[in-house]
Amino acid sequence: MSEHDASLTRIQQIRPEQTLPTDKAEQVRALFNQLAPVYDKGNAWLSFGLAQAWRRRAVRLLRATPPQRALDIACGTGDFSLALIEAFPSCEVTGIDFSAEMLRRAREKTEKVRFLEGDATALDFPDCTFDAVTVGFGLRNFTDMPAAMREAYRVLRPGGRLILLEAVAPERWFRKVLFQGYRRLFAPLVGRIAGHAKAYDYLMRSMDAMPQRSVVCDILMASGFGDVTCANVMMRMCVCYSGVKKPHQELKS
Repeated sequence: MSEHDASLTRIQQIRPEQTLPTDKAEQVRALFNQLAPVYDKGNAWLSFGLAQAWRRRAVRLLRATPPQRALDIACGTGDFSLALIEAFPSCEVTGIDFSAEMLRRAREKTEKVRFLEGDATALDFPDCTFDAVTVGFGLRNFTDMPAAMREAYRVLRPGGRLILLEAVAPERWFRKVLFQGYRRLFAPLVGRIAGHAKAYDYLMRSMDAMPQRSVVCDILMASGFGDVTCANVMMRMCVCYSGVKKPHQELKS
């Protein structure tokens, strides 16, 4: 098995409850339904209050060609969707997630976004529907990352851009040391304060198992995207990926 395949297998095998027979999708759905009431506060703590700034930075990549229609996949409580509306007030934004409770929280924040329950690997939209597709901190929760990226490609219009924002364990040794302290001390403390220690343990394990940058870029290119780039954020512990659906470009088989 190649390192590429091995890294995808690792992330797809990470589940909130490793000893339970239920599949990852059902476990992750249940976890986020339980976590929804405290998710925003916990996310702010884990990112030291910087997550919103990261989303705004990612959205700026769309300024060259402002989208008229955008899809926010794995939208959670809607913060990335709100960042899109803030940057492009005339944009028609749709957010999808498979957690009903996360979506309920999102709908409480705004009526300007259409929030729908949906599966990232089987999007219920026609081909070439959106000018932009975003995924914020949701990639590691997908049961089939390549399938989700192929679907993102399918629903994008030619010339449309995909933006991915994801947390990832750092590669260099001194940053790994800092990350292990963060993972073993700070994150569990946040989990205990939030009352969801197991949930935050899963979030850290999935971050640790997230495929490295080159693998994610390979997935995007294999899905058909061109002009694939990645930019590091916050000491390389967060990455912003981008790819474009080229005009008249066919999806690679």
